[in-house]
Amino acid sequence: MSLFLATSLHAQKVTVSSPTKPNDEGVTVKVNDNGENVSIAGSTGLSGTANKGDDLPKDMPAADKAKRIAKAINDAGDNTREDGTKRVTATASGADVSVAGSSGVTVKSIKVNSNTGEKSDKLKWSAANTMFTATVVGVPTLYDGCGDPSVFRIGTARGVVEIPLASSGTIQQTLVMAADGLAQYGISAWMPTSNSIAFVVDHDLDTAAHYGCSDFGLEQIFELAVIPGDDEADSDG
Repeated sequence: MSLFLATSLHAQKVTVSSPTKPNDEGVTVKVNDNGENVSIAGSTGLSGTANKGDDLPKDMPAADKAKRIAKAINDAGDNTREDGTKRVTATASGADVSVAGSSGVTVKSIKVNSNTGEKSDKLKWSAANTMFTATVVGVPTLYDGCGDPSVFRIGTARGVVEIPLASSGTIQQTLVMAADGLAQYGISAWMPTSNSIAFVVDHDLDTAAHYGCSDFGLEQIFELAVIPGDDEADSDG
């Protein structure tokens, strides 16, 4: 599934694959609305909760998930101003979700809290270098929701590293191996914490950040953010 966030000058796009396990998923869009910083947080659960029955089902088509994410953003409480207008408007088309900022709104970042075991997702910003951070929490089971060996996947257009969880055993060692693998492609990644990895996404060389973790026991939190001081990305729409 793809999520496309836009202002009139630049855009962000998230591509998400089909869930391999049932769960709710959260999405947060951070914007600057005429000088005010606002976090627009929504849940893919139809009632806005993670209760059973609201989960994204295993093997849900990406297009159906796109509709859920568009609804999550549109329905988020902080997306509606006091005058009733929306800060951003999300629309789904096939596997893509387009999110357009209203006048004076600049999208600063998007964060996806994914607990659906997706294998191959992607985040992209259209007119700026950005910072990508992946945080992994939980206890690895070493298997995905289908009973197959689980993998952690990360990279860019320059190269993608895929680490079998069974070859590392721990989140920290998985990320250490991922950072070493990325270095072979000229991607300088570092670990801000023992369970997170980060790198700068060069708009021209990398085009996008690729990621995914299919382990049944792990949750992934992925964020792509505009780099402060990037004039092109910080411009209002």
